[in-house]
Amino acid sequence: MTLTPGDMIFTGTPATGAGETFKEDHLQASIEGELLLDFKMI
Repeated sequence: MTLTPGDMIFTGTPATGAGETFKEDHLQASIEGELLLDFKMI
C-alpha cells in the first residue's frame, strides 16, 4: 500500500475506543505480529 500526501486513513472504531489521531502521532499496524505499517502523522 502506498500512501501519498493528501491520502486519508479512516480508522473506524466501535462506539467507544480509540480517539482521533493528531499531528505527530505514531501509528503502527500489524497482523499476527508482522509490522505492516509504521508512520508518523504530519
